[in-house]
Amino acid sequence: MVTINLTLFVLLAMFLAFLWAMHRFIFRPVLALMDQREQKMAEDRAVAREASADAERIEDEYKRRLAAIHREANVHITRARRAAQEQHQAQVDAFKKRADEDLQALRKEIRSDVNSQRDQFGPLAHEIANAMAKKLELE
Repeated sequence: MVTINLTLFVLLAMFLAFLWAMHRFIFRPVLALMDQREQKMAEDRAVAREASADAERIEDEYKRRLAAIHREANVHITRARRAAQEQHQAQVDAFKKRADEDLQALRKEIRSDVNSQRDQFGPLAHEIANAMAKKLELE
């Protein structure tokens, strides 16, 4: 059986005083800290979102610049290749022209040598024919 006496009221008063003290000195500061922490986390999330947006913007700018640099590099490479091909073709043409000139000079020199040999062959052929005829007559 429950008896209601002064001890019950004292215990109830002490319990309520304990709750009030806990609320005032523990729960309020803890709740305030939790609110501050939640607010700080919300601010940090906002800063993180802004940083993420900035990072995406910077990455997009980087990709755009990189693509422009690649396009420019390809243009320079194409121009350099074209210039090298033109230079190579000019050198090949110059070598061909020089080779043709050398060939023409050599042909001219050979014709001259052949003609001089022909001129020397005429009297020599007559002497050879006479020498052969003498040998044939002897034998």
